[in-house]
Amino acid sequence: RPERAAAPAPAAETAATLSNPFVQVGLFSLEENAEDAASTLREAGIVPTVMPGEGRWRVVVGPMASPDDQAALLGRIRSLGFSDAFLSPN
Repeated sequence: RPERAAAPAPAAETAATLSNPFVQVGLFSLEENAEDAASTLREAGIVPTVMPGEGRWRVVVGPMASPDDQAALLGRIRSLGFSDAFLSPN
């Protein structure tokens, strides 16, 4: 009898095991610039979150479910002109 492969873990469980499941797209001193970046991402089919805090607005995307998802999304975001985007824990 052939062995059955284990079912893949649900995305939420897999994302929880990644040390950096988010992409930080940018940190902006002007809310308008953060919203412009978020609009660019949305136009490309990427769903960002704009997080306000201490006079800065952070634009993040995620969480991702796997290392492959991380690499693919980070590459897409950088190709949109956000060359400083990086993987982040939150």
